[in-house]
Amino acid sequence: MTYYLRTALRALFFRHANPLAILCIYILVFILSPCRAADRRADRIELNDRISLVQSRTFPKIAVISFAGNYDDPVQQRELAKADLLILGAATAPVSAVRALKALNNRQLIGLYTVLNEARKVSHVPLTKERTAKLDFQGWWLKNARGEPQRWTSKFDTWDINVTDWAKPDADGLRYPEWVAGLWFRHLFSLVPEADIWFFDNLFVHQRIQSADWVGTGVDQSGSDPSIQRAFRVGQRKEIEAARQLAPNLLFVANADNDLSSSEYQYALNGGLLECMVGQRWSLETRTGWQMMMQTYKRVVENLRSPALTIFGLCMKDETNYSELRYSLASALMGGGYFQVSDQSSTYRKNIWFDEFRVDLGQPIDPAFPSSLKNGAYARRFENGIVVLNPTARILKIDVGKFYRHFHGTQDPIVNSGKAVEGEFALPARDAVILIRR
Repeated sequence: MTYYLRTALRALFFRHANPLAILCIYILVFILSPCRAADRRADRIELNDRISLVQSRTFPKIAVISFAGNYDDPVQQRELAKADLLILGAATAPVSAVRALKALNNRQLIGLYTVLNEARKVSHVPLTKERTAKLDFQGWWLKNARGEPQRWTSKFDTWDINVTDWAKPDADGLRYPEWVAGLWFRHLFSLVPEADIWFFDNLFVHQRIQSADWVGTGVDQSGSDPSIQRAFRVGQRKEIEAARQLAPNLLFVANADNDLSSSEYQYALNGGLLECMVGQRWSLETRTGWQMMMQTYKRVVENLRSPALTIFGLCMKDETNYSELRYSLASALMGGGYFQVSDQSSTYRKNIWFDEFRVDLGQPIDPAFPSSLKNGAYARRFENGIVVLNPTARILKIDVGKFYRHFHGTQDPIVNSGKAVEGEFALPARDAVILIRR
């Protein structure tokens, strides 16, 4: 209830002779005030509150990315509410779904999906229709010298956008990155103040078009030209900066294909998704090995703003490959990030859950990214347990003393047997184990 309303009611009460009517007004105001306060409560969540929520979560911290839709389904909501962090891909603002999820898990961080560099040409969704119309009218699509639209992949039926300063501004002096930040905000984030994260897809360090007329001179430029690449990164950074101006209390997280060390990306974000770090032929671990993957993971953390939120992704070919699950989860735990799993298709329409996700390790005792043990294994202690990882190609003998036991699980009961650890045990190659205190 505002100061002016209170003053008016007091004046009305003392100057007029119908106390019953005034009493009814007071009752009505006090009934409605909590509703208005509840509507404003999400607006008052500060950035520091969201940072504290990230930092206070116990491990393992589980993230889910969902494009499954049907978010108002109570069964779907109960599944999604199990995650510590949730990114929703929704074409329209999922107002009721986010409120329901927050009611089920008030410590869950929820993000809404946006994409930086591409758009569909045909859609019946109001947001996408407005974006496409603007791209058409302003001529902001990326085209070659023959005027043909370009795209880095045909997989998603999208086309690339010229995000650089070479594109002509609109009547308000805005180019695409600044304009589209306002569009996302108006259609999504302003309508869902309970959301915590603005998520950007496709934060590429190198744009992926072989050649196009970026400059608008009627001549194609090589996509590998350093000036083109830098202009591309500057454009992507400008969208992030414009979004931060509109929503300064949100966390800004991007799906990055790089370690964020370039001058354009360094310290631009609060968090980064490291998609499919393990599990695919193009995964970083497959191409460069475990050590290089972990170095990249560490550099990403170092190039983020507080709270340096990372999401370590596994894309599983076989959902019963529990050793790969443990190996990937343990790698994530060595660095302190959230852990996220998708299936082979990587379309994020399936919610996959494992026994390890319900273990409560508490907060870390050892620092992130510990040094290896003498035999090449890695271990990190937590308040309620220890994580031991073997990234090598050979079986290793591990001795963690007699303070721990296996937790009891049903998916892989041979490993997660609930039995006490007595002295030395063998840890297979490219595997890991989570042990809890006895």
